Amino acid sequence: MRDRLGWLRPADDERYRDWARRLAPYAAVVVVLAVLLAGVGAWVYFDYLAYGPTEPPSAVESEYAVTVESGYGGYVIRPDDQPPAGDRVGLVFYPGGRVEPGSYVHTLAPLAERGVTIVVPGMPLNLAVLDSDAAHAPIASEDGVDAWYVGGHSLGGAMACRYANGNTDRVDGLVLAASYCDVNVSDSGLATVAITGSRDGVLNRERFESNRRFLPTDATFVSVQGMNHGQFGSYGRQEGDGEATISTATAHERVVAALVDWLCAEGESVGCANQTGGRFAGSS
Repeated sequence: MRDRLGWLRPADDERYRDWARRLAPYAAVVVVLAVLLAGVGAWVYFDYLAYGPTEPPSAVESEYAVTVESGYGGYVIRPDDQPPAGDRVGLVFYPGGRVEPGSYVHTLAPLAERGVTIVVPGMPLNLAVLDSDAAHAPIASEDGVDAWYVGGHSLGGAMACRYANGNTDRVDGLVLAASYCDVNVSDSGLATVAITGSRDGVLNRERFESNRRFLPTDATFVSVQGMNHGQFGSYGRQEGDGEATISTATAHERVVAALVDWLCAEGESVGCANQTGGRFAGSS
């Protein structure tokens, strides 16, 4: 019982402490269970329910002269016909948030066929924000690549920008697919291309426009008419996206064409019609 001032009497205070001691183990169990449930919920949402490829990544081997391998928690797409030493280009492409790495193999295989070694690394819980340095391992391990570019889709592009910003000695350029930088790389000297779709309903357009100031003044901007956000990959319709007016196959063709034009302008040998040097010069 309480006295007139509201304080517990000694006997009641002792009973309260005894009650608290008895409940303590149960409280600890409740906390542990809550943490476990939160972890399972995060895994289900970000991993188990992630957007996966509509076709097996290996299927591109029957369409293009490339080899698809597992690597870096995701996939490596290698050209069957490697360019000569000195002309070899590599691209590390970070997946978008809640998108599996295999969802980008079909998009990028035609670029690999032109001589570009492409790595799409896996991310913890399919979130590039949890491993923005994922490009470091392939750049350090893939021998023979002379020029490295990093990039990504949506959240992946923003995290690739962070990596590029801190590793300008390792990276030659940056590829932003429906994405924008949240760090300033305007004075980095990085060759930069930003590709968007006109029907994208996921990209924050206001942020995209305001963050242009973070990019080099000579950055290239390409808008693919009729393309939505999910068509940068091959994983079907994404929640909140706009309605595309072109097919996914057409969207992929136009994205790769934009990348080839940009890489050719940067002097890379990736099947450029007006190049006279390089093993892939003039190929279609």
